[in-house]
Amino acid sequence: MSLVQKYRDVQLIEWGSGHYLAIACDVSAYIGSKDDDVVKVDPVTAGYYATVVPVMELLSIGARPISVIDTLGVEMDPTGKEIIQGVRNAMVEAGIAEDCLTGSTEDNMPSRSTTVGVTVVAELEKELLKSYKPMAGQEVWLVGLPKMGQIFLQEEIQGGKGEVITISVVKEIRLTEGVGHMLPIGSKGIGAELKVLLAVNDLDSNLVPLEIDFNISAGPSSCMLITCNEGIGIKLKETLAVPINYVGELEKC
Repeated sequence: MSLVQKYRDVQLIEWGSGHYLAIACDVSAYIGSKDDDVVKVDPVTAGYYATVVPVMELLSIGARPISVIDTLGVEMDPTGKEIIQGVRNAMVEAGIAEDCLTGSTEDNMPSRSTTVGVTVVAELEKELLKSYKPMAGQEVWLVGLPKMGQIFLQEEIQGGKGEVITISVVKEIRLTEGVGHMLPIGSKGIGAELKVLLAVNDLDSNLVPLEIDFNISAGPSSCMLITCNEGIGIKLKETLAVPINYVGELEKC
């Protein structure tokens, strides 16, 4: 029997009788301040959002990050130092200790574009993961809105509209009683992720029409689907600072 399995985009490794090591990673390329970068942002921002994605993936399943590894395709000074500051900023927001960070930079070859890879290792209780399994009768809500690339840059990083999820939002939802499954959405879009969620758990859904494109990329996990007991979504709608929309209800196939 294999000691390694996949759960969504997270790798789970048996770690003692009641725990997993949970590993998530993300990469961003051509997003930074170098000559050939396509989306122009400062290196601190590039490092921050590359870290946010795997951190939110792990926090959403109840895992506790214990190590953050940055793999940077840029020189240490000055770009690498700025990217690392962005990584540290995300760690602080998530409550991850500073000494959990390690990594590497590319100082032998000149770089004309920015590449940032971040891997996060976490500890996860097996029983906790089981308790978050989506079930028939639960409601499905969309938290945040799908945004990527220049739109994400203009509306969120520069404009500060506050329509996308953050580490703080994910932590708040995870601590809310009655919330089950939490699924950050990435480049595949809301529709594709919802389809997999239903298929894997042998469920169907009764969806309501929304004026939100379920097929576009959500970039750096700008939104997430959650399943919850009746009434919890309404309460979150009153307390969360980001948009939250009712999607439908889970049903047995």
